[in-house]
Amino acid sequence: MDILLISMQMHTDAVGLKYLHSFLLKNKIRSSLLFTPEIGKSHHNAILGFLKKTNPGIVGLTVMAHEFENAKNLTRAIKKGIPDIAVVWGGIYPSSKPEECLDYADYVFVGEAEIFLVEFIMALKNNKPVSGIRNLAYTESGRLHINEKTATKNLDLLPYPEHYPKKSFILHNGKIRRLDKRLFRRYARFSGKLLSVTAQRGCVFKCSFCCNSFLAGTGNSRVRTRSPEDVVEEIKCFADEFPDLIYLLFHDECFFTHTTDWLERFSELYKKKINKRFTVQAIPNMINEKKIRLLKDAGLSWILMGIQSGSERINFEVYDRPVTNHQMLKASRLINRHNIAALYDVILDNPYETEEDIICTIALLTKLPKPYVLHIFSLTLFPGTKLYEKAVKDKIKFEDPKKKRFEHYTLRYLNRVVRLCPLLPKQAIKFLVKSRNTIPGKLFMTILYYPAVFILEPTTWFWAILISFDYNLIDTFKMIFSFAKTGWNIVWMKKPA
Repeated sequence: MDILLISMQMHTDAVGLKYLHSFLLKNKIRSSLLFTPEIGKSHHNAILGFLKKTNPGIVGLTVMAHEFENAKNLTRAIKKGIPDIAVVWGGIYPSSKPEECLDYADYVFVGEAEIFLVEFIMALKNNKPVSGIRNLAYTESGRLHINEKTATKNLDLLPYPEHYPKKSFILHNGKIRRLDKRLFRRYARFSGKLLSVTAQRGCVFKCSFCCNSFLAGTGNSRVRTRSPEDVVEEIKCFADEFPDLIYLLFHDECFFTHTTDWLERFSELYKKKINKRFTVQAIPNMINEKKIRLLKDAGLSWILMGIQSGSERINFEVYDRPVTNHQMLKASRLINRHNIAALYDVILDNPYETEEDIICTIALLTKLPKPYVLHIFSLTLFPGTKLYEKAVKDKIKFEDPKKKRFEHYTLRYLNRVVRLCPLLPKQAIKFLVKSRNTIPGKLFMTILYYPAVFILEPTTWFWAILISFDYNLIDTFKMIFSFAKTGWNIVWMKKPA
């Protein structure tokens, strides 16, 4: 039985779907991938025509909250046009709300699916019951069934994904075409010169706003690590095929939770076989001198670190995030001292946050060593998370996460001050905070904000990128030209990366 896996993301990264695709192929199941960037109802006929031509028995969709409407509409079109096809949903949103998703999909996978998807396909092919297939949810006689939940323990058993998958297709100019290298580069993030890799699954934290707070019940949040040899071999395969690769981005929730022994072995292999710059994510209290020195020597050039709030009340009591401001400052100074570019996450629009809490965030940001850049999010309450449940219980009004874009924060006065923190001197920020309710303060903000955003912010990004390339101007400009389209979408158009 053939399966078609469909990504509705705006790019061809889709690492999770590629893992599924590789695992299916390894198990002799005929799998194809279809990328549908910027899909809409007007493209349904093209997709239905492709399905009728290729005749898969199963269609699998990976669904995030903001993709729900597209997934719902496409599934309805498939069930109406080709009712014999079984439609399966997976991903974060179906994992959090399987009962809602089963109003449209025939089956839903909760959490990881590689091994269990193979079992599921074989069960459908042989007309066997699906009641024993782990992580599967379905309805039978109007009753919801969610089978036993678990997670893959040994990640080295999974074949690493083909980042440029050969048996794949893309929706381009309203038509479905085979994905060739030209189209891959057109739709890949950063023109295919950035490789996304996962060396570890799970997270040591269970922040109340994060999907890991509900994945804990599936075993998917438990930290599991691949061997350094397996990770480096995956990277080498892609780098051999795309020698103009510039950056690697590790999707591990916190790269610093790897043991020192693991990092030593990884660094040794990485320098010998890859020797490319890379970016990692970090939790402040996990960073230490020895690990950061090891990684810097191996090519670490960017650290993406979550600040979230400068209010310890919010971090500890609302976000369930036990990180002190002292730990954040210590980590940021380590990053700065080792000449690593820094991007810090901050969450705004939190209904539990007071004006004083936001001022605490501003105060913390003014203490961080510059240069750094901010990635600002509007708090989005996703179903299944602890904070979502709290907000519902407290009868807090919030925007539907299926319709909200978490990059679009409100431009209220103090939120704009937050954005200006990396750009202006400390005294200017203090003046803006102190004068927030006065006419001079508001006038100063009106005059200053957009020139700072359009002139000083790109300058700050330039300095951060220059640091990431150890002040090599030629490499810096090469990177800027290669990454310009994706950077424009992320920073200015507020589109997801």
